Amino acid sequence: GVVASRTNDLVLHGNLLDGNNTERFYGAAAAGGFKLGDADNVTISENLAEDNAGHGLWADIQSYNVNFLKNIARRNSAAGIFFEWSRRAVIASNVTVQNEQGLLISESSEVEIWNNTIADNGRTLEIYGNVRVPLPKDITVRNNIISHGPRSHWPAVVVVSDVTFVNSGFAMNVTSDHNAYYRSSTTRARFLVEWANWPIGTLHTFSLADYQQKVGGDRNGVAVDDAPRDPF
Repeated sequence: GVVASRTNDLVLHGNLLDGNNTERFYGAAAAGGFKLGDADNVTISENLAEDNAGHGLWADIQSYNVNFLKNIARRNSAAGIFFEWSRRAVIASNVTVQNEQGLLISESSEVEIWNNTIADNGRTLEIYGNVRVPLPKDITVRNNIISHGPRSHWPAVVVVSDVTFVNSGFAMNVTSDHNAYYRSSTTRARFLVEWANWPIGTLHTFSLADYQQKVGGDRNGVAVDDAPRDPF
């Protein structure tokens, strides 16, 4: 794939990132479609990242002000789009489908997630804190289609977690509204949202109404469960 390090003001636009890492290097380090590290003011737009052994599109290592716009990430063996250990991102109008993980936000703050289609991934949307950034803050999830389809296997559609077992989604200021949720099977996806509530534990919400009541999320959201086809 492509690696860009300390490339401030980079624009990655209109590329095909297809079938990379055929030798199966360790994906947690750098393998996959595209990885950005330690760079500011970057735009990643209208790229197709597909069939990579690793993440599709990935920004890491204290990057700042990264915009993921109108990309398609599909059939990657890890996350379609991954924003890790960085600050400030707009992730908008992307399609991430049939990846092992749709969209992953790790140890990052000031993230705006708008108008994306995240569908039929093994794991759909996950936001979490860890030891490098003990309290990532200010993550907004608005107006997305978030679907747990036939290929999805995680028992929650959305996961907000803290690996250190210290913080909550409330402390991280993760907010959501106007999203559309689909579960093809509530047997496989028992939980709509799995929500960190440390130091008490984890809140599991079983429906949109439950999520609204327990967490206060998606007051204007919609949800369709146990329908044979995704209506969105």
